[in-house]
Amino acid sequence: MIDLYKITRNIKITRNGDAPSFLEAETDCHGYFFLRQLLSRIKKTELTMSYARGQKTISGYDVFTGYTLSSFSELEEKFPGLSSAEHGDYKYDVFGGFAFPSHLKSDYWKGFPLNYWFVPSLVLIKDNEHYKIRIYADGGRYSETLNHVTAGSENAEPVNFPESNTCKEDFTSKVAMGIRAIKEGKLEKIVLSRCKFNKAELQKDLHDILLSAEEINNGTTLLFYRINGSVFISFTPETLLQGKTGTEMTTEALAGSVRKTGEPVSLLSQALLSSQKDLKEHIFVRDHIRNGIADVTDQFRYDLSPGVRELKNIIHLHTGFSIKSCSLSDTLRIAGNLFPTPAVGGTPPETAINEIELIEQYERGFFTGIIGYFCKDAGFDLKVPLRCGILDNQGALLFAGCGVVEDSDPESEFHETETKMSFLEEFLENANK
Repeated sequence: MIDLYKITRNIKITRNGDAPSFLEAETDCHGYFFLRQLLSRIKKTELTMSYARGQKTISGYDVFTGYTLSSFSELEEKFPGLSSAEHGDYKYDVFGGFAFPSHLKSDYWKGFPLNYWFVPSLVLIKDNEHYKIRIYADGGRYSETLNHVTAGSENAEPVNFPESNTCKEDFTSKVAMGIRAIKEGKLEKIVLSRCKFNKAELQKDLHDILLSAEEINNGTTLLFYRINGSVFISFTPETLLQGKTGTEMTTEALAGSVRKTGEPVSLLSQALLSSQKDLKEHIFVRDHIRNGIADVTDQFRYDLSPGVRELKNIIHLHTGFSIKSCSLSDTLRIAGNLFPTPAVGGTPPETAINEIELIEQYERGFFTGIIGYFCKDAGFDLKVPLRCGILDNQGALLFAGCGVVEDSDPESEFHETETKMSFLEEFLENANK
């Protein structure tokens, strides 16, 4: 049994009327060893969703209540406590995600609730050495809930990974199909992707490896979603929308890239900023975001010329957007207008999504979808999972894509996907050392 009051002496209970009630406790040094014990046990819970960047980690464990949704607008209907935010604070925490739109089904996504949003039974926030824990329970049964969450689960089911990978010849032919569709006038841009199975059995605990990873401090956010024994992970640089309801929000266009080589970063960046192919690809994304925001509000600003964002092994063109305060309804409208952006789909969006399904012939799932949270006192953050994969004890299925325009070169696009996959391949290789 877990003794709840060993966490800290600072415990308060919030009763939310019709909304979920919760117990909240905070600690820094006091209760640290208890938290170590707690963390070691909740690593085995049935469902875990974590976000980590720098020294901050926000995690939700198990489900207090949840719903399968089809659009962002339904979040306000199913979780009314989000729309009653005061000073950007919500009445409770909501975690979840949406899959990239597809009619296709792939066995390796079967275990994941792809369009599911939920209030966790337990929320743990770590900010440097400060910890906050919230427990949601009916009838004040907080200790029972905590002990249930920490009981763990042994219901691991193997993932049905594909038997073959997308080879170079297959992918370059698909890129050629995309270029043909553009030349025929169906599209202006399309983002095509591939998956590759990497047999890399982890010898260490994945949760520990991920939450201490250097990559979290390298311009990316870690997304970690475990359901029973299967794990989806992403080190993503891309944000769909983030902020606090009633305060300024931000989004970004991230499209057009160059692989890091031995050349100075300044020269590579200048070449990227001068590349007509990459600028064209970037402008499609920037304009889509601008129009999606303008449909809801004119209170926003953005960089007139793109800059660059440097990551570990790649440099991207980047345009930042700032949006003045919006209601939750307008925030969700903007998110719905933006998703999926041409950075992961194409232009025009609906036509591109249909062509992607015809050409790729596999279900992307969370890859290029959305994983996000509305945290009671930390605002909201909606991430686009890139540089990602599904892991279990057999290995990892990796995903990567590339933006295709009329003057794209199929072989170069294949190498771009290899560069993006290498990020996670190197991480998995180093994790076993």
